[in-house]
Amino acid sequence: MKKTTIDTSLLPNIWLTWETTKGQFYLNCSTGKKQTKAPECVSTYDPKNRCINSGSKPRFAYVKYHKGIEMLELAEVTIDTTRKEEPKQWKYAGEKYFLKKDKTVLDENGKEKTNSFNLSQYHYSRDFKGLLGMLYRIDYYTNVEEFKKFLGSDTYTVGSGRVVNITRCWHIQEWYKTKQRVRGPGKQQKLTDKLVEMPVKDIAEISAKYPPKESSDGYYRWSIHGIIYFERLADGWSVLRVLNRNGRDGNLVEHERMYLHDDGTNRIVALAKDCWVPARQTHGWCYYQFANKEEAMEKCNRLKYILPLVQDEQESSIKNALITILRFPELEQMMSLGYKNAAKYVVHSRTPKADLKWMFGDYYNDKETSLLRKAGMTKHQMDKYMDVYNNNRYYERKCADAMREMRKFFGDGLIHLDNTSFDKYYDGFIAMNRGWGREIYPQLNHMGIDRTKFIKNTFRLGEKHNNVYTMLEDVLNQYNALNAGTHPEINWYFDSYSDVVRAHDAIDELKRAQDAERRAMYGMAAAERRKKEEEKRIKLDKERKVYEYEDDTYVIRLPNDSNEIIREGDKQRICIGGYTSRHALGQTNLFFLRRKSDPTTPFYAIEMDNTKRIVQIHGFGNSWLGNNPEAIPTVVRWLRKNDIKCNEKILTCKAKGYGAVNDYVKMPVVD
Repeated sequence: MKKTTIDTSLLPNIWLTWETTKGQFYLNCSTGKKQTKAPECVSTYDPKNRCINSGSKPRFAYVKYHKGIEMLELAEVTIDTTRKEEPKQWKYAGEKYFLKKDKTVLDENGKEKTNSFNLSQYHYSRDFKGLLGMLYRIDYYTNVEEFKKFLGSDTYTVGSGRVVNITRCWHIQEWYKTKQRVRGPGKQQKLTDKLVEMPVKDIAEISAKYPPKESSDGYYRWSIHGIIYFERLADGWSVLRVLNRNGRDGNLVEHERMYLHDDGTNRIVALAKDCWVPARQTHGWCYYQFANKEEAMEKCNRLKYILPLVQDEQESSIKNALITILRFPELEQMMSLGYKNAAKYVVHSRTPKADLKWMFGDYYNDKETSLLRKAGMTKHQMDKYMDVYNNNRYYERKCADAMREMRKFFGDGLIHLDNTSFDKYYDGFIAMNRGWGREIYPQLNHMGIDRTKFIKNTFRLGEKHNNVYTMLEDVLNQYNALNAGTHPEINWYFDSYSDVVRAHDAIDELKRAQDAERRAMYGMAAAERRKKEEEKRIKLDKERKVYEYEDDTYVIRLPNDSNEIIREGDKQRICIGGYTSRHALGQTNLFFLRRKSDPTTPFYAIEMDNTKRIVQIHGFGNSWLGNNPEAIPTVVRWLRKNDIKCNEKILTCKAKGYGAVNDYVKMPVVD
């Protein structure tokens, strides 16, 4: 085949944009022109003028009619948009294909290709069938014109005799007999068509009733982007209409609706060109105002329970709350029974089903319709549980844990407990879970204690002594904190509260003795460590003596001992006190800069590493040496004498905190 080149006149005009510290820049990839002002009539979606971010590799369908060989070239082309002054040339992104008028497809070597097509392929596919699909999706005007040149006409005749004008790429696919078969409306579309046929209020009336508010300067206030309007329809249906503000005049336009049925069915639909189609939950209702909230609560029972859970500043969550409460009818029951806080927690949760199961324990039964049967509790038990749950927000997880433990303890017998017994046991489980929870229960298993027997015994003691739960918690914690091999023999199924007290006192005394022994051991070790550090410091200071220096005004000397380093940090409000051990062990080297007239008053502290390089010189509050420039010559002479390296900024910076600033004194000339 004849070698072909890319005709850039058939491709869109590409503008490359990127952000720098100096602002936004735009580069015309066709002309190489660079500018800072945004080009006119350019957008991400304009087929003739495209604005693309730097570093991307856009792909375009390329169609050109070659008159000399009577073929139509189809290819996928791209351009490298790396951030350069001059753009790179257009290039082919895959194979080139040539289409003959008898609809035969040839590759760039002249060999015939298969004539099968699958337009559902991803449009970046590099074979011809994917390329034709890409052409169908992009729909550039220039590509259509090249097809018209190739066919020699603006129209063609299909098998039925109908004459079709070639105005769109899908007409080309119809000519090539690759147009996808049009399917009839599905189940959801049929439901959508049925719903949208129900009469609703004219949007002009709603727009007139809720005009945009104006500020004092005459401009519209756009803090509220739109409204949500409720209407009651026939056959148990209701609709929430999402009305957006028009950016030009502030009038309302409609793009989305949510239909609700009393039985829980819901359907979100969106306006697509000239018809309504089923939609996913894709658009947020952020900053939308529920226009007729009171009317909605009067006309729809479900909304009566939902809307009080949605605060005025949380209108964006209305849609999610509606969907959640329609999926879980038990939430409506929770509201009707007065469990508002618990219902609100689930309604605003991202995982409502999991939270319901967590709230009511592992027993929670999805198949039941009544909330009480789902939870496996009587009304009194539910009221008791929710009273603690609602009024003690800090302990809500402990309440759920307590209910879960009661399920394991009583099983199906929980619902048969009388009210007095339930209150007693529930309060006991709450008390245990506040302090025990996941910490103590594993200890019981580890210690080989029969958990059920232990809990029953604890409840028996707790009937007369409410603080038995706290006492036993302390006993178990102290017992498990004892040294290995020192645990005393204890019968954990106590006969009386006095046995608990005696066990507590015995374990507490043993624990105190072990703590005192441990502190003494650590104290001896710390004293021994400090002694060795001090001995090493004294030895190292004999070697560091060579770095001491003085002139007529200042003295640079070593610290006398470790305590002096700590006092220096305390008085100067700097962190040198934390360097004591490192200085003693020879990991760094500390020096004090003092005025000769007042050698006992802290002035500056100097740190030098083991490569003879100054790390920092800081005074009060980490102020830098540049705040006292008269001391710089002394430090410079000290550095020269001992061949110590130091960055000039450390000497001249005028910062008054640990971080440096771009403010320096002039470096003095030192002889």
